[in-house]
Amino acid sequence: MAKIMDLPKLGVNMEKAKIIEWVAQVGAKVELDQPLVAAETDKALVEIPATVAGILAKQLAQVGETVACGEPLAVFVEPGEELPADFSIDQAALSLLEKTQPTAPVPVAAPTSAASEAQALRSFKRVKISPRAKRTARQMGIDYTLVAPSKPGARITYADVRAYAENLKVLPNLGATVPGPAPPPTADRLTVKKTIPLDGIRGTIAERLWQSTQATARAVMLMKVDVTAMTNWRQDLKSQGYAVSFNSLLVAVASKALSEFPEFNARVAGREIQLIEEINVGVAVDTARGLLVPTIRGADKRGVISIDIDFKEKVERAKAGRSTLDDLAGGTFTITNLGMFGVEAFIPIINPPEAAILALGEVNREQVILDDDSMVIRPLLRLSLVWDHRINDGAPAARFLSRIKQIMEWPMALLN
Repeated sequence: MAKIMDLPKLGVNMEKAKIIEWVAQVGAKVELDQPLVAAETDKALVEIPATVAGILAKQLAQVGETVACGEPLAVFVEPGEELPADFSIDQAALSLLEKTQPTAPVPVAAPTSAASEAQALRSFKRVKISPRAKRTARQMGIDYTLVAPSKPGARITYADVRAYAENLKVLPNLGATVPGPAPPPTADRLTVKKTIPLDGIRGTIAERLWQSTQATARAVMLMKVDVTAMTNWRQDLKSQGYAVSFNSLLVAVASKALSEFPEFNARVAGREIQLIEEINVGVAVDTARGLLVPTIRGADKRGVISIDIDFKEKVERAKAGRSTLDDLAGGTFTITNLGMFGVEAFIPIINPPEAAILALGEVNREQVILDDDSMVIRPLLRLSLVWDHRINDGAPAARFLSRIKQIMEWPMALLN
């Protein structure tokens, strides 16, 4: 008999995925855990492995379509078996329901109308519905599991929800929540050149950063740092054959400071402040698909060369669109660097639910007055620490940032 594979939940925070490419084609024999489809989650581009073995008989989601975890993704059959021409997901669901009853099954009549078909789908809790249709149904207060698709076996569309609402005479009470006719053209009306869906990684960035601005008490502190010692450190490593990036050095510096100031390696959970044992430092990376934050786990327990190797591997995967969920998960503190673009200083948004984020600007050669009143030219960098004032006050933040500055100006502090 036909077997239905639902979209599996590959990570704790994974809720949906956008189909990018079907790796296995209809008619192919697929083994368990074999890559089935490439999809974009809210964090990364991943390969979804098959959780059902057999012959791939039907792909239930098209390229570009977003599927929620737990929704049907594919249909498999046994070798030599074929799907009937009139196969639909609800028929397979009813068949499976009858076979999985723990006691004598209650007879389930085949759907004889649109309403009974919807009720059958509801009882099995397998409903194919487009994201727009689901969102509209929720806005209208409609139980979308009662909505029948326009064609048996098809997914519920926005038009199906609107038709169902009209039958219930819901639309007159919806007010502004229901899209009305387009307004007539006016002199100042702008022509839209292109629309970009706010979904996938871009949608997640928008949602999380908006959440951060609403949920945190953001405070900012700036400080100049002489990076002469950091520059010499890089040169020494390079002379030994290790071309370590500046960001990797900052990961080592930040992890050392975080081990001494654990209240900045923290998060708010309800009415509690949780200090996190692991120090996992993420570095924001600009990619063609949006801003990603590869995470260096256990950074405080690793040497700078180990950090650099791990960081560069994860950056390479991020830029190629091949980040794993593990690459981007578990961060406790973030570093972001725009110095390469000539930005002197900036105020970033905290990556929720973390307690703080450190921003690096451009390194500029400036005049510095020494203790003996002599003047020298030194490479100076402006650091910006943005932290959640709910967790820490200004004085602890100043001490934390000063410690980062001290380590940067005297890297031997990493050994102490």
